[in-house]
Amino acid sequence: MYEKTIMFLNTFKNELLLSVLFVFPLLPINYIGFLGVFISLILIGLNYRNKNLSHKREVFISILFFIFLVFTVSYSQNFPKGISAVFKLILIGVFPISIIGFSKIKSSRIDLILAFFIVVNIFLCIYVFNLAIEILSFKKMLFLNEASILEKIKVFIEIPYHIPFNWSSTEHEIVLFFHKAYMSMSLCLGAFISLYLMIFKKSVLLTKLALFSIYLLFVFFVFYMNSIPNIISLVIGTLVFIFCRIKLWKALIILSIGVISIFFIIKSDGIKLYTEKILDRIDEDYRVDIWKCGLEIVENDKFFGIGLGDNKDELFHCYSSKSKEIYEILYQEKYNLHNQYLNFYVSGGIFCLVLFLALIFNNLKTSFVTRDYLFLTFIILISVNFVFENMLDRVYGIYFFSFFNSFFVKRNLIINTA
Repeated sequence: MYEKTIMFLNTFKNELLLSVLFVFPLLPINYIGFLGVFISLILIGLNYRNKNLSHKREVFISILFFIFLVFTVSYSQNFPKGISAVFKLILIGVFPISIIGFSKIKSSRIDLILAFFIVVNIFLCIYVFNLAIEILSFKKMLFLNEASILEKIKVFIEIPYHIPFNWSSTEHEIVLFFHKAYMSMSLCLGAFISLYLMIFKKSVLLTKLALFSIYLLFVFFVFYMNSIPNIISLVIGTLVFIFCRIKLWKALIILSIGVISIFFIIKSDGIKLYTEKILDRIDEDYRVDIWKCGLEIVENDKFFGIGLGDNKDELFHCYSSKSKEIYEILYQEKYNLHNQYLNFYVSGGIFCLVLFLALIFNNLKTSFVTRDYLFLTFIILISVNFVFENMLDRVYGIYFFSFFNSFFVKRNLIINTA
């Protein structure tokens, strides 16, 4: 038994380690960065003796913008803060080296690894549901303590996402990272993987129905969390899968009915009122005021930016210098730029922004040429989110982008080599 276990671990060591990296949505935020670095070092250590760094071009393209960001610290006035920011972003350099450069994965096992991420997101949905009901049933809705599962589901659907988790600030400890933009981004990718396995992989009807049900579950939670960038990404990504297999007219009908049904279940007041709410949110959004400050502080440093160590200090100084009421709130709450592209421009100027866009367009070209539609939907997902959120300002966003970008690049290389 011992020898068989050792043989199994030795045969599947790379796949098992990568699977561990997929668990991050279920971990406390303080452990995510450590997990990424620790597993990456193990991957490099296990494979270093057998091979040198492979796919050097892809690794270099993936980390070039990060290297330039490190360089910007040299002309930052706040050097210690710049060094701290570099360590926070370290996974952007680590994951491409460990996953693209050193990990060894067999093409026949990639789908199993992807399926594992679906399972992770199912557990995430269960956790969100149970925690919401626990919070709602504490003082506010006591009847839920004796309610049936169907009654709990009904209440969960009717109560907006922000209500239970705002109530929880003092009475309940939330272990996971509960930012709706980041959580729904993970669920979006889980939905895309479910669609990919359902449409492109041969399986029995029961498996396809299960995958479609899981897709609808993830769609429900994305709409429930009401993160506009991820709703946009979900719709676009779903359309990509539909139109790339347009001959599957049955899938088109089923998916359309499913998405519309989920939409009306969550928003009983209908599409018109929901659209009006979205437009009102956009009109009242503070991001435009933030972006004005971002463009203002980089006005004299367009080519090289102001440096990774100074971007936040200069942004907060801009807030404090404005008389408009919204800027007082932005200063007190220490809002970041809420746009990753603008953050690259402010920190590293045009050069850093171009290097990052080169990575995105290179991956976009690769996904089109190789017809890797799952890779394409991931690029759409992060590209849309980067417009509305400074995703790489948080460890969760850093991990999500750098890990999945590296994984999909590696997956694409393996599939096309095979």
